[in-house]
Amino acid sequence: MSNSSDCSDCSDRSNRSRLPAGFTLLEVLVALTIVAVALGACIRVLGSMTDASETLRSRTLAQWSADNQLTLLRINKGWPEPGVQRFACPQGPVTLTCEQVVSTTRDPMVRRVDVSVYAAGGTATRLARLTRLITSEARSEY
Repeated sequence: MSNSSDCSDCSDRSNRSRLPAGFTLLEVLVALTIVAVALGACIRVLGSMTDASETLRSRTLAQWSADNQLTLLRINKGWPEPGVQRFACPQGPVTLTCEQVVSTTRDPMVRRVDVSVYAAGGTATRLARLTRLITSEARSEY
């Protein structure tokens, strides 16, 4: 009897050794799908990070352009006339357009200057805006 049980054990062992080792096609396809979805998400995140970096760079350069224009007004000690002016205000390789709006205030010796910076090419998106009050040189003589 022990011989017959030994034979049944032998057949079970031989069947197990005949099973192929490794993954099934379905398991491989599921793994590839998971990897593809993960890579797609990574690419989407990298794309949005690149866009955000470019936007931040453009806004920073626009802020510098606006600050430069207001600093020039202060250094030149100019008394700007009320009105609107548009002019190029590039920062390195980036072409920008500045719009300077000078308006009067309740005090005749003070003018308000708003400088808005736009991307060149006629886009209506304002990248930066700075406002400064400028006093007349005549007032400082008193």
